[in-house]
Amino acid sequence: MQVIPKLIDYSCEQQGRYGFSIPFLIGAERYVTKNNDYSINDLLNDLKNSEIKYFISNCKELDEIIIGHHKTEYPHFADLKNYNSVYINDIDFLENTVNFQELINCITELYSCKIENELFSKNYYTRKWSNLTDSDITEIENAKKIKR
Repeated sequence: MQVIPKLIDYSCEQQGRYGFSIPFLIGAERYVTKNNDYSINDLLNDLKNSEIKYFISNCKELDEIIIGHHKTEYPHFADLKNYNSVYINDIDFLENTVNFQELINCITELYSCKIENELFSKNYYTRKWSNLTDSDITEIENAKKIKR
């Protein structure tokens, strides 16, 4: 996982955003590493094994699940279901998973088709999915420059 922590830091901490969709994070990592096999399983395991806390939450504006950092309006860490460094915020069907593999399976079921078809970016206005846009690439390139 080369770019995802930087991308989430850049977006959440410097731009005040809530995070990115799972397909976007997969697409960003594949773009940077050229590893076209990077998967939801890889992403979630990388996040789980991280020293940084990541939050899976629902983005009502996009109607998608996103991954980002804790926000003040989220419940306290202790009140959220978690698998090591991965916390689930207010998504009932994910909060009801009994183990980490079930969480991976649920998210894979939601997004594998989009990822297989290289649909990594959802347009906020049209709600249509596409490959990474020029604007996405610029954001990824800017995040790569961040020193961690």
